[in-house]
Amino acid sequence: MKKFLLVVVAALLIMASGILLLVWWVSLEDYREVIEARVERATGYPLTIGGEMSLTLWPRLGIVLEETELGNPPGFPAGEPLLKIRSLRVSIPVAPLFEHRLVLEDAVMEGVEAHLVRNREGVGNWEALIAGGGKPDHPPAGQRGAGSDLSDRLEMDVAAIELRDARLTFRDRQAGTFREIAGVDLRLSELDPEHGGRLTLEAGVRLEEGAAEVPLAVEAVMGWNLQEGRFRLEPLRLSLGDLRLSGRLESEQQEGQPRYRIRLASEPFRPIDLLRDLLPETEGLPKGVLGRESRLSLQVDGTPKALRIEPLELNSGDLAVRGRLEVAGLESGEPHFSGKLKGAPFDLRRLLAEAGLHLDDILSPGRLTRASLSMRMKGDMEHLEFPALLFRFDDSILRGEAAFRFREGQLPATSFRLGLDTLDLDAYLLSREPAGAAGEATDGKAAAPLLPVESLRNLALDGRLFVKKLSWSGLDIEKARMIVGADEGLLKIQPVGMWVAGGKLHLKGEMDVTGDTPRMKGILTAEEVQIGPLLEAFADFDRLQGQADVRAHFATSGNTVDELVAALAGRGTLRMVDGSVRGFNIPQMLREAEAKLAGRTDLATGPQKTDFSELGATWKIRNGVVTNDDLLAKSPLLRVTGAGKADLPRERIDYLLKVVVVSTLEGQGGAGLDRLVGLPVPLRIEGPLDAPRMKLDLEAALTEKQRQKLEKKKGELKQKLERKLESKLGADGEKAPLDEKEEELKARLKKEERKMKEKLEKLLGG
Repeated sequence: MKKFLLVVVAALLIMASGILLLVWWVSLEDYREVIEARVERATGYPLTIGGEMSLTLWPRLGIVLEETELGNPPGFPAGEPLLKIRSLRVSIPVAPLFEHRLVLEDAVMEGVEAHLVRNREGVGNWEALIAGGGKPDHPPAGQRGAGSDLSDRLEMDVAAIELRDARLTFRDRQAGTFREIAGVDLRLSELDPEHGGRLTLEAGVRLEEGAAEVPLAVEAVMGWNLQEGRFRLEPLRLSLGDLRLSGRLESEQQEGQPRYRIRLASEPFRPIDLLRDLLPETEGLPKGVLGRESRLSLQVDGTPKALRIEPLELNSGDLAVRGRLEVAGLESGEPHFSGKLKGAPFDLRRLLAEAGLHLDDILSPGRLTRASLSMRMKGDMEHLEFPALLFRFDDSILRGEAAFRFREGQLPATSFRLGLDTLDLDAYLLSREPAGAAGEATDGKAAAPLLPVESLRNLALDGRLFVKKLSWSGLDIEKARMIVGADEGLLKIQPVGMWVAGGKLHLKGEMDVTGDTPRMKGILTAEEVQIGPLLEAFADFDRLQGQADVRAHFATSGNTVDELVAALAGRGTLRMVDGSVRGFNIPQMLREAEAKLAGRTDLATGPQKTDFSELGATWKIRNGVVTNDDLLAKSPLLRVTGAGKADLPRERIDYLLKVVVVSTLEGQGGAGLDRLVGLPVPLRIEGPLDAPRMKLDLEAALTEKQRQKLEKKKGELKQKLERKLESKLGADGEKAPLDEKEEELKARLKKEERKMKEKLEKLLGG
């Protein structure tokens, strides 16, 4: 035995001497280039160790690496490495290992930088390193050797593990995004193999290059069970800016991969503050619901590849949203998600008021006070889709789908397919002010731009809207379909079809905002519509009634009311049947004028309107001036033709109607107009558009008619006298002096002319 012990001691001395000689003679510096070359051959990533590189074996196992870089693979910029470590130090005393104790005295990494980049083709600079794989750290179950339970018998004593001044950036050149976590200080301390330890993390988060950092902090107590593969952080406290969350994290091994569960609940916070910290361009956002004191709670179950958040709850005042969210593709660096959200009923009107949109001046009391929203959604870093939307407000339902595609530096490209069941706008809108009051309210504001040209220029839109029934200003609009689109500054509406006022209406329009001045054009078609309700609703004009067919082409340019009116151009046609013009009664005006000339005042009054069985007209518009020269209206009593113009920029009209009585039928307020049959009577309409003057010149018409009759009578009388004169000359057998006969003829003509003038003066009341 004694001899055996001497042999063992001698062997240990020889081994110790060998180790000391190895440490003394062998330097890692001799293998620097070999290590760098082998790493590059194995991974395809160049390794550079630019600083100190040393290994110690006694009395401590230790390694020191400084200024170490792992470069990018081919196809990526070489100036910014994938991974850079300023300093790595690890120190483990050897003696405690013989007692099955692992004492980690020093484990510090400083100045670690990881720069992840996805190029324009969508390839990440880290993907080849991950795809390279490698042998598993542990053999499969059933193939482990006898020493595989060493970790079960090894006691650990770790003072601390630290990561100092670390930085992680992710630049996606395909999506044009940038993310950064900088100033990372991670410390694992008070580590115990049975009870766990403590974790602290401090960092700054930046979601845009050049933006301010938002502080991130994590504190947790760790616990684990190495045999069962369990790990936990409880309690866990996390803060991001003003958002503070608390809860726990649990992890366990299932089917060879870790599965974790996270429970978090927030303290009261204001979402607007968090958004403004993370996204500086949202500085102008109104407070609204984002400014309310809110609470967030969530539960996360997942793996390194996918996770599920359920329930997800957000409460903000009377607004409560609950739902779930599933995220997959985490291992690929291209995550995508799907989920569902449902909100409890809330007061939409108050919500809009908090956002700065006050509707009390236009909206009836009690409206938009009951609303709810539910949706299904899915998407990724570039797309957000809502395949099922359901929005209820008061007694109406809006449902359909919508999608958004995010674009760098531009508004999201939007598409939607929406349907609205019923909406009574008359019940929502307060009574409109009279036209004069409305005009006064806008005095001095006509020059204000109407359209946000820059925003419209960046708008990308593809939408479909269907409205089953919409009530507005006395109109019932049914089965309305609208197709809208916008791309590269060109906005289109085509076609809009709807049943309204007893007929069908179509509208096709286009607006071009690619230049400095917006340009618009369109076509309006109406078939068998009752034009009165349409004009009253859209133009506040209630004087024309009847069934109409309308076709109008129009074009204009500008960005103020005055510019649009002054540049208005186009053409159109109007055909109407069984209608009337309110505001004046032409037959009654004729009777009143005739009675005045005759000195009578005993006329009955009738309704202030003129009926017609047919009316047709075409018009042209140039520089805002509407001209027409072929108006023709017919009724059993009248024929009316007209020509003239309406100057819209100056708001004046100059129009001449010619009224002809074609029948002696009584109607529209009085006896027949026998003496006016066939007589064209001028009716001039002139002055301001909103209050034109009308002048019916019956006296001139009658005078002209009598003058024509007098001339005709004079001609007939002259012929008659000449015939008599010739007959007398022939009967006497001798020729009377010519001068005497002419004088006699002139005298008789003057006598007849005097009699006819007396009749005319009597007729006109002279």
